[in-house]
Amino acid sequence: MWTAQDMLRRFPACLTAQHRRRLLPVVVAALVFVFAACRKLPDIPVVQTASMPEEVRRQIEESRRQAGQQPNDARQVGRLGMILHSYELIDQATACYQRAGELDKKEARWPYYLGLIRQQQKRHREAVPFLRRAAELSPQVAAIQLRLADSLAATGAAAGCRTVLGDVLRAGSSPEQVHYRLGRLGETEGKYDEAIQEYRNALAVFPGYKDAHLSLARVYRRVGRTTESERLTVEFKAIDTMQPVLVDSIANEMLALNMSTQGHTRRAVAYAGAGRLREAIEEFQAVLRIEPENFNAHANLISLHAQSGDWKEATTHYQTAARLKSSDAVIHLDYANVLAAQGQMAEAARAVEKSIQANPALAGAHRLLADLSAVLGDRRRAEAEYRNALASQPTDRLAHRGLGLLLAGGHRDREALPHLEDARYCAEQTRSPVLQALSQVLLRLGDKAAALEVLYDLEQMLILYGSEQERTSVRRQIRSLGGSGH
Repeated sequence: MWTAQDMLRRFPACLTAQHRRRLLPVVVAALVFVFAACRKLPDIPVVQTASMPEEVRRQIEESRRQAGQQPNDARQVGRLGMILHSYELIDQATACYQRAGELDKKEARWPYYLGLIRQQQKRHREAVPFLRRAAELSPQVAAIQLRLADSLAATGAAAGCRTVLGDVLRAGSSPEQVHYRLGRLGETEGKYDEAIQEYRNALAVFPGYKDAHLSLARVYRRVGRTTESERLTVEFKAIDTMQPVLVDSIANEMLALNMSTQGHTRRAVAYAGAGRLREAIEEFQAVLRIEPENFNAHANLISLHAQSGDWKEATTHYQTAARLKSSDAVIHLDYANVLAAQGQMAEAARAVEKSIQANPALAGAHRLLADLSAVLGDRRRAEAEYRNALASQPTDRLAHRGLGLLLAGGHRDREALPHLEDARYCAEQTRSPVLQALSQVLLRLGDKAAALEVLYDLEQMLILYGSEQERTSVRRQIRSLGGSGH
């Protein structure tokens, strides 16, 4: 095989040595181009679409036609790969990504998608070089770095994993995700003090992070700190806030190409989990355009429209869902919340009764019926339903809260005390009445010191969540008991 120097020696003798030196880079570039052109690229795959839904079939066939017309256009070939990947046609997508990666070696998404495929297949050693290459091409994208860290951890490359996570943390991206992964790494290596600190760091950034709660409880249990472990486990069961998600715009761009009902549903659930109600509604509506009688879409649209305050749409979807599957307890419960939000308490109670008839063990239905009964003045039924809720779910803090407040209001202090204690760490927005009632119950039971402690907790909470009038009132109560209200 000729080298670049061989080719230059065969140039006309009139070329001086200086000319030859200037021409050398041009010759090298030409050789690189020729050899790249000669290298066999993966073929654009054939896809059997006959059994696919019409919309999906049209999408794939059109993309393949465009890629076939422009086989050396990395964007067209890569887009075909993304579409196939979104439908989990992995082998065909891989061929497209490989071809696109050869055609455009500076684009991070092609090695990244190849890395994602290997990672999803649990082939982490094969995923690492692809993810590392993507990270080199787009070092500013935290999702790529975190995926790389995950595969490094899975292969036992702890030092490399820590290096990557450190880079992400210094960049200020997704700190709760980084600390959680560092905690998991420490736990895997048996470095429990390190794991505890990192899980705590994750919770300091995102207090409602369920995975960090559960992991910290697990490590506490392993090191014999059972009281703390049990407390965290109870807190974990009561968390109902949205969870942190890894924002991965590159993966999402690929997933967004899936136009099937499953694709729309997956995106809708992800949007709803992130609090993006409008986008979630649009995705479920897209499901209904394809499949008008899709029960799951109608059922989800009840609560989504309710959260958006669109009672008419929520009602319409409830009626359709009930016609499709009247035995589903959750749709009746969701509709009861729609009615309650509009002040239709008696109608809401009747809807909850349908939910309980469909599933007597649904704690949330019993709790809502108890709340409604209390508003309607039926304290006896409210108490019974709170107890039914706790029989189904003993850790239901909202049921403990409701029952505790109900019993405290009737001065049944010894019965109220354990329920108020259980509800003491419910969500901040609902905690103030609990702490007020608990302090009064403790005072009536003669425990002034404990009552003061509760009022101090209430004072601190109101700094973040209360008004100045509420804080002043609590400080006055503290001083009346001999404490020092600030």
